[in-house]
Amino acid sequence: MKFRTWLLLGAVGLGFILWLAWPNPLRQLKHSANEGNADAQDRLGGLYYEGQGLPKDYAKAAYWYQKAADQNNADAQDMLAGLYAAGSGVEMENDKAAYWYQRAADQGNADAQEQLGYLYYQGQGVPLDNAKAAYWEQKAADQGDAGAQEALATLYDQGQGVPQDYGKAAYWYEKAADQGVIAARDSLGNLYSSGQGVPQNYVQAYVWYDLAAAQGFPSDADDRDQLVAKMTPADIAEAQHLASSWQPTK
Repeated sequence: MKFRTWLLLGAVGLGFILWLAWPNPLRQLKHSANEGNADAQDRLGGLYYEGQGLPKDYAKAAYWYQKAADQNNADAQDMLAGLYAAGSGVEMENDKAAYWYQRAADQGNADAQEQLGYLYYQGQGVPLDNAKAAYWEQKAADQGDAGAQEALATLYDQGQGVPQDYGKAAYWYEKAADQGVIAARDSLGNLYSSGQGVPQNYVQAYVWYDLAAAQGFPSDADDRDQLVAKMTPADIAEAQHLASSWQPTK
């Protein structure tokens, strides 16, 4: 009996040793994070933030993002800023959100640039400054950030922080619309309908209104239907075909 007991204990001990020695990605990630690896700290923060492989915990996400952010990891700085802006896992503090967005934006992080532009537009955590809003939205838009493209288009459309320019507004609305931003599709439809910044084109206006309506903008369905009275049967057929077969610009 004693022999069997010792044999069982030995097997359990051996199993524990093998468990410790067996490669485990999450355990290795935590070890690297605790050793000060910024990328590991950022990834671990992401797992807590998303609840992937670990219970979702914004406070722990903020802890690890802070560790990585302090080592100048731009992605972690961007995510930490978002937590401060939302008050998730940390107390909501717009000035800290702006600080960390600035740190990440200075390193070229497109999301941080877009968010920083928004803070300047709203005057949250920083003084209201439409020119700086446009500057940072432009930085992010140039990197393909759809939200920034729509925001920059709006600034050109309204002449806020930049000279009013419907042509540039149309250009950036279309960039964002191609990526599925509903508000950009609606605004682009308005420009084609009125002929501001682009030649007046009811077919194109119909297409963009229809695409926005399909995404849940009921007012665009009304705008689209009102255009029909101004269009020929051939134009209507063309617009319906273009809308149904629409593909993003390559």
